[in-house]
Amino acid sequence: REGVTNALVGYDPNTMTAAFYENNDGTGDLTEVKNAGDYFLKVTLTDLSYQWEGGETEVYLPFTVTKKAVPKPSGDDTPFVYTGAEQVYAVADDPAYTVSGNRQTNANEAGYKVTVSLNDKANYEWSGGGTDDVIFLFKIQKANYDMSDVRFTDQTVNFDGKEHSIFVEGDLPAGVSAIYQGNGQSSVGGYHVTVSFEGDAENYNPIPSMHALLTIRYAEFDFDKITFENASVKYDGNAHSVYLKGELPEGVEVVYEGNEQRDPGVYIVKAILSDVRGVILEKTATLTVLRTHMEFVDPNGAVTVIVDSADGFDPTWELVCDTVPESIARAAWAWEKDSFTANFTLKFEKDGVEVPFDGKMTVRLVIPQMLRDKAFSMQSMSRSASVEYTRDGDYVVFEADGLSAYVFTCEFIPYLSILQIASVIALVSVAIMIALAIVIKKNKRGE
Repeated sequence: REGVTNALVGYDPNTMTAAFYENNDGTGDLTEVKNAGDYFLKVTLTDLSYQWEGGETEVYLPFTVTKKAVPKPSGDDTPFVYTGAEQVYAVADDPAYTVSGNRQTNANEAGYKVTVSLNDKANYEWSGGGTDDVIFLFKIQKANYDMSDVRFTDQTVNFDGKEHSIFVEGDLPAGVSAIYQGNGQSSVGGYHVTVSFEGDAENYNPIPSMHALLTIRYAEFDFDKITFENASVKYDGNAHSVYLKGELPEGVEVVYEGNEQRDPGVYIVKAILSDVRGVILEKTATLTVLRTHMEFVDPNGAVTVIVDSADGFDPTWELVCDTVPESIARAAWAWEKDSFTANFTLKFEKDGVEVPFDGKMTVRLVIPQMLRDKAFSMQSMSRSASVEYTRDGDYVVFEADGLSAYVFTCEFIPYLSILQIASVIALVSVAIMIALAIVIKKNKRGE
């Protein structure tokens, strides 16, 4: 009442009274005005010494109480997907209105109706005007089942007359079941097997079917644990062979080709496995018979070098001996010694390329003809060291862990030629004559 009367221009509470009415005839007396609407304010003069210009002592003044504007809420643009738990379509809170239908659990791709209603439509309206309910669609999309742990793979089995099937591997999501088509096969052949899935169609999207190939074949054997390994043996005059390692499956037989080898060489041995159907598998291995003895024969047919090793030599190797022509350095004087050298370069070659030998060997190297009745020394050029040897007839024998270039050296007094003998006699004669002349001269002085 004070708010209205205070808004009146010229209102004097000392000479006037004011009252609210619904109508302008004095009916519908109101003690106060709360709600929006059209009303009348009756102003009455209390001092009769006054009157309105028109002679009235009371007047009805119309006024309106407008509705309070409420901001209209906006919708929630969150993409909702079914989770199995309750989800909330968020609408801004306001005591002026009530939200309903915004809490849902199950999927609904058409959308739930979320209603926002003004609590007091008589006194409140939306800021844009009107009091109609605001409607939103609350859509919860269907979820996809997590099938990442589920596998449906091709399988190959051996024919055994029994039924065979393929089943999914891994754990199916809760509430999902599998339905198979094409399982239960027993004959040899290939079969397409399909698995489809059933689940919660209301809240989940359909699960795509999976496909796999079931192959039933004639019995095949697991040979993974059967090995056919290469072998190296040392020549000993006996026959050598290589064989499969591991237990053959029942019904499988093996035949070997290329076994029973005696001579040094590299041999390909074949193991042929078969059953009632025929050959089912072939395996190959290399059998190497190592040499323990090698010789080098010079162009004249003489055996120059012999090597023996308990470690064995690759049978594809060749023993090579390169020689440097023997040389003699003649002494300048008859009393000086002559110097003799002979060089032998020993090596192993394969296809013309030198190869190293990692092992111990005994080497027999022919002694140069000129040194067979003399003392001499030997030097290993690759090791820059003297060679300790023993003599065995026309050969030196020594131990080595690799081949090298070897040098024979010898110094000796040569057999004197006639000219050399004559020169020696002449020198001796001259010396004697000089000595006699000195003696005679001394004797004459003494006389």
